[in-house]
Amino acid sequence: MAARDPPEPIDKFTPHLLHVDVPENLAYVFAHARRIASGEDPDFRPGEKHVAILTPGRAIVSIPAVPKDLVLPATLSEVKTWLGSSLDIAVVSYTEFEALMDKDQGKLKCIPFLPRLGILAAAGYNVVVFEGHPSALECGLRDTDVLLIDSGMLPFIQEDWMKVAVRAMRPGARYFICGREKQNLLEVRPASQPPGWLYKEPDGEASYANCLLTVLGKRSGRSASLSTGRLVPDLRTLTDDRDELEWVAVLPFQYERVDAAVVIRVILKLAGVENDSPRLIPGLKSHYALNARLAQKDGTSYCTFRLTLSGFGSRKHLEILREDF
Repeated sequence: MAARDPPEPIDKFTPHLLHVDVPENLAYVFAHARRIASGEDPDFRPGEKHVAILTPGRAIVSIPAVPKDLVLPATLSEVKTWLGSSLDIAVVSYTEFEALMDKDQGKLKCIPFLPRLGILAAAGYNVVVFEGHPSALECGLRDTDVLLIDSGMLPFIQEDWMKVAVRAMRPGARYFICGREKQNLLEVRPASQPPGWLYKEPDGEASYANCLLTVLGKRSGRSASLSTGRLVPDLRTLTDDRDELEWVAVLPFQYERVDAAVVIRVILKLAGVENDSPRLIPGLKSHYALNARLAQKDGTSYCTFRLTLSGFGSRKHLEILREDF
């Protein structure tokens, strides 16, 4: 029996697998969209930047860039700092024509972060949005600098999308997942193990605390300790798992610059200890439980850490133990 396509959702604004046309001149269609985005199409408002949205039927819906006088100069400067001299941005999002053209804010319901794309266009970038179908993915990414993937469409693009992106995009390209609900941008990178990509982690004590708990949480019995005034543990020493080592090896932490006192405070706050400086008595220890949710490739699991805090005054020592299920 032939496999059937999954049913489409009742709500036309909910991202789902889209059926697309595959014209012979697909490369020309994308080139046309990029000319409209850049303001270089002589037949469509030349000199004006747009966000060009390619529908599954391969029509082009254009959204004018946000007028520069409506964007704070600091915002434009921040965008330039973030993306630098990159020029061409490919966006994978939900572009169903009927939903886009709905009079009740259809475009925003389909692409919640569309205003941000309009700001990118105002800052001088060429922004083209399409659905990421396998028949168009490589063509849509060819010779681009930045890829933004709508998290709502992520389940419906091919599993090896990162390989395609690395092959098709310009050297030094960057890749981001854009959260559909919170509209947060998380940078990702290629990886040798399935699914072929990993989230990058920003530098900083809060990020280090998250990564430390992630490494410890993968296996019962793992432990680590933190002491104010001392170096935090090098995460590479806490695991011998190949996949974890690959992830840990590229984290940006400069361990000698991570403040152990701040990390301790972050972890205690996660455990519900709101007081930054719980009273510590020499020779006595305070015990806390931290129930954490651990994000993994195959879903989310839950684990418990036992925290033991000791010390005196500003001197703190925190022992972290991953307990058994």
